[in-house]
Amino acid sequence: MKGLELPINALIIIVLAVIVLISIILLFTTGIKPPQNIITAQTALSNACLLLSDTFRCTRSTDSIVINDFDADQDGSAGTLETGSIWTWGVSSCGLVGGTEGDNLASLCACYFQVSGSNAAEAEANCKKLCDC
Repeated sequence: MKGLELPINALIIIVLAVIVLISIILLFTTGIKPPQNIITAQTALSNACLLLSDTFRCTRSTDSIVINDFDADQDGSAGTLETGSIWTWGVSSCGLVGGTEGDNLASLCACYFQVSGSNAAEAEANCKKLCDC
């Protein structure tokens, strides 16, 4: 009696099944998590609002609350690479690549939460409302 032979198609199916099973096992054991150094816009807003409301009692302007670990003005660089508080209502725009306008609470409100107003003071007030100020 000759040795048992498996057709090549059966071998390919078995190998693929093993790869899929190993992938599923790894997926469930390691989990899917975003990188720890990346935060969301909502987390950045929460951190900036905490600083504005608790530390400064809502008295500082939103463009003076610098966000160091998030690209609030959507220009491709986060906080520490920029000056931080140059972004102002009605003058600056979101997504200006290579700009140095800064990542602060004002730019976060405008660029991620579409906060605006008929003038700079109203936009500032609307942004502070997000922080319950």
